Amino acid sequence: MNVLLTNDDGIQADGMKIMKQYLENAGHRVYVLAPSGNRSGISSKISFFNDLEMRKYSEREWSSSGTPADCVITAFTSGIISEKIDAVVAGINAGANIGTDIVYSGTCGAARQAALYGYPGIAVSLDKEVVSDYEDFEYKPLASFVAENLHELRVLAVTDWPYGFVNINAFNLSYYKGAVICNKASVRSYNDRICIRKKEGSDGGSASESDTYISSFSGGNVQTDCSGGTDFKACSDGYIAISVIQAEPAVIKVEKDIKFTL
Repeated sequence: MNVLLTNDDGIQADGMKIMKQYLENAGHRVYVLAPSGNRSGISSKISFFNDLEMRKYSEREWSSSGTPADCVITAFTSGIISEKIDAVVAGINAGANIGTDIVYSGTCGAARQAALYGYPGIAVSLDKEVVSDYEDFEYKPLASFVAENLHELRVLAVTDWPYGFVNINAFNLSYYKGAVICNKASVRSYNDRICIRKKEGSDGGSASESDTYISSFSGGNVQTDCSGGTDFKACSDGYIAISVIQAEPAVIKVEKDIKFTL
């Protein structure tokens, strides 16, 4: 298969390099178009108002100063890749994209953009925060699974309305008990907070200078729904968790009888 490989950790990320190696070893032809640097937490952001700088590393490998979604858009609309792409793989991401994480993930943003274009999108993420056989990320077991099962994962993707991309998560283990399809995404509470402090040297001067503050993100203790059928539960039990995530926004049906005044 012809595979477009991207990520949100940047073109130099080990997870993507190892994913590329295993895909090629499995006989797939890999095209890389990835961000020039880390774009974690950028979701599906696209660049409307500024030109993007691209760098060519080889005939099938490029970087972009844009976002993961930008990379997918560029790959499919610019003519930079002449071959028909059979699947888009985003990852392997360094960190989980479980349940609520999907909203914020640049990795999932790339897979979602592929789905919206009608191509099979597959997001792949590895988490070592909860339980791990390794001190650092060991991508090879998960990369091997994706490369050897790419056809089956591609079939899971939904390439017509409402479209759906495949979201794969696993913990940082030396081997897995198997892979399971999860029909429930975990709800995660991050307990984050923003710390605000006055900028040093901002006292005195004009009003704009004296009212300058710095806000800093402070990560909290993540609490995750671990009930049966969730992606987090599957990972916790030593499995690779596979979910199909709807790409198009879904409307919640309103049952309440509300009258509006104009």
